[in-house]
Amino acid sequence: MPRHSRLSSALGARQTPATAIDNGYKPPLCPFNELPLVFQEIVQRHVNRHDRSAVDVEKAAEKAGFGVSTLWREVAHKRFAPPVELLERRKGWMVHEIDAILEAKMLLSRSNLKVDIRVFVAALVEASANRSTLTD
Repeated sequence: MPRHSRLSSALGARQTPATAIDNGYKPPLCPFNELPLVFQEIVQRHVNRHDRSAVDVEKAAEKAGFGVSTLWREVAHKRFAPPVELLERRKGWMVHEIDAILEAKMLLSRSNLKVDIRVFVAALVEASANRSTLTD
């Protein structure tokens, strides 16, 4: 029996990358219209901000209040915005998207509203990609 058989078998069970997780969730075709009005306003306000800065994975995780591995897990489960490609080998998170997600999570925790955060994130990412379709 190899010396590290228990370790290698434990590691072998986790070889699937976090981005390959498929939990069967499919967001609505037009997630923005499915959101309550207050969440639509959060999306519009943050997408229309003039600040278009991006941060690296460490700063994004710190701003969101969790570790880097948790950030990647949240992205894989579609509960956090995915990074954008800044350069060929460099990714970053848009600050306005992080702020919008944090505001939405705060609202969810302090209200009786029942909104799937994945629908909110899908609407936010779609609106960010199609910024010209939203108006102030």
